[in-house]
Amino acid sequence: MSQDKPALFIDGGVVMNENVARAAEWRRLVAEFFQPLMGGDASTWEEANRITFARLESYLVHGPQGEQEFVQWYDTYRLRWLRGMAEFAGVACPLDDAACLELAIKAGDYITQRVESAFPGAADAIRVPHSAGFKLFTASEEHWRELDGYTRAMGVRECFRASYGSDLINQGKYSVDYYPRLFGHAA
Repeated sequence: MSQDKPALFIDGGVVMNENVARAAEWRRLVAEFFQPLMGGDASTWEEANRITFARLESYLVHGPQGEQEFVQWYDTYRLRWLRGMAEFAGVACPLDDAACLELAIKAGDYITQRVESAFPGAADAIRVPHSAGFKLFTASEEHWRELDGYTRAMGVRECFRASYGSDLINQGKYSVDYYPRLFGHAA
């Protein structure tokens, strides 16, 4: 009887995607998504994304603190992100947290599935272990929906059994509990 191939956990940024290129794509696609929907002009939306992300970068870098749950922490980030951009762009944003969060999620889905920031050859490199029978998963600090979108944009979503963002195990990647939870969930 043949033994199962091992699992490989692949990070989204720095491994599959080049983060500087991804940031530029996000700015472009933020404008493409929000300008027709909420008004303002495209260049203002691009700048709004750049400024707002810079303001929130420390929040992202430090991640959830202590026993704080990732999902709650990330939803707070999404609300701050969208409201910060809308304020900079001078447009109205949903006041209701649920409506604002839903819009931020829709924007993220739209953007990540269109981002063109994969390292040259990354998609082909992912297909090699997948074709050899390895079980592939993403493992990243990002939300599973974003990882799902990035792998779709790369044309390799079907290679991954699951997109493990920190939200699926409700634990930030830099916690000592992240990998034990991830491995337990992935069996």
